[in-house]
Amino acid sequence: VVHALQFELTIPPYVGAGTAWEAREKCAREGGHLVSITDAGDNEAAKEMILKYKRDRATIGAERVGGGWGWHGSQLGWSYQNWAFGQPDSAIEDCVEMWTTGKWNDVRCADGPRAYLCEVGTTPPCHRPA
Repeated sequence: VVHALQFELTIPPYVGAGTAWEAREKCAREGGHLVSITDAGDNEAAKEMILKYKRDRATIGAERVGGGWGWHGSQLGWSYQNWAFGQPDSAIEDCVEMWTTGKWNDVRCADGPRAYLCEVGTTPPCHRPA
């Protein structure tokens, strides 16, 4: 399955959003949502964006949903995860950040500021105006 999505990272770091909730709002204003990671390829692409812009971490779209985890603003199921050793480790940490290793850490949604990854739709090449 080919996804017609691209990753965008806020620039400059740690200025764009003070909390995960603010990051969600900023992504929504751009017509997207915090990135949903459904496989190792998505995870690698997100990690490469963090490294490219020399960030030490970035908020992704994973959030605690009831007793499990899901993707905020996405209809995608929870089929892939890449938690760091010992994570998730807190019942009060309901949002997720990705580290430069590509591993995930649960964090409090109110914590920040930090960079964040938005996923916004792109126009397929055959539909772009000439």
